[in-house]
Amino acid sequence: MKVPISDGHAHVSPKGLGIRTVAKKFKEVHGWFIALVSLPPYHYDLTLSYNDLIKSFNLHIEQCKIAKSEGLRVACILGLHPALIDRLVRYYQGRRRDLLLYIDRALDDIERRVKKGVIDGIGEFGRPHYKALPEVFALNDYVLIKALNIVHDYSVPIHLHLEDSGLITVESINSLINLFTRNLGRKYIIFHHASRDICMNTSQRGFSSTITGRKELLEDIISNLSKDSLRLVSVESDYIDDPKRPGVVMYPWEIANEVSKILKDKPYLEDKLHEVLIESIINIYGVNPP
Repeated sequence: MKVPISDGHAHVSPKGLGIRTVAKKFKEVHGWFIALVSLPPYHYDLTLSYNDLIKSFNLHIEQCKIAKSEGLRVACILGLHPALIDRLVRYYQGRRRDLLLYIDRALDDIERRVKKGVIDGIGEFGRPHYKALPEVFALNDYVLIKALNIVHDYSVPIHLHLEDSGLITVESINSLINLFTRNLGRKYIIFHHASRDICMNTSQRGFSSTITGRKELLEDIISNLSKDSLRLVSVESDYIDDPKRPGVVMYPWEIANEVSKILKDKPYLEDKLHEVLIESIINIYGVNPP
């Protein structure tokens, strides 16, 4: 029996393989769901201008529509990646008021698309996982708080891009969440590209996470978390679709290869694999397999 495969976080670009090729290859391995997350405009050979940012949003949404036309269940996710914020800080050096206007307009545009049901969630938002200017961290905090307000108001998932500091990272986000009312569903807070440490701590706080679909990490997580906790964990490829870096981090269809390796060694883990590949997607996105 083939286990249906989902990808909880991936990127596609017409400059790479593009969604039609990715979708077809993914479906060949029983891929049924993919969360497609927007890329910063420079991944599409666009500039940092506001008009080009909107062009990048529209390009991404078009890729999501094509994925659906190819028969996949899709969550279309749109955001302002911390690396984009880093570049904008340097681009707008000396024009801070213009930078804040740019950010506020972009967030308003994202919120309008959420409200109209054009997109299914937001992300990536968060903090750089590398050294950056202090104002890059400050501006990312500003952006993240506004993004969390969208989550609060519309109950949509948010993909977080954060440093890997285990418990400290999780508790810092937990402190932010505690500033909101209880209407903010914790399952919608998704710690993307989570390490084992992050994943174990998010599950204890009721947050969601995505882990890369490599056998060692996936097997470790499903062996050590309960079924209820696994409904907050999904598997991701974090595929970038960059022709300069083919296969980074992994191809979406490679998840199936890793799942097969686990089932070959430990077939009794099939039920738990269903939790992270199917039940977690139903739980977080409200999407069922075809």
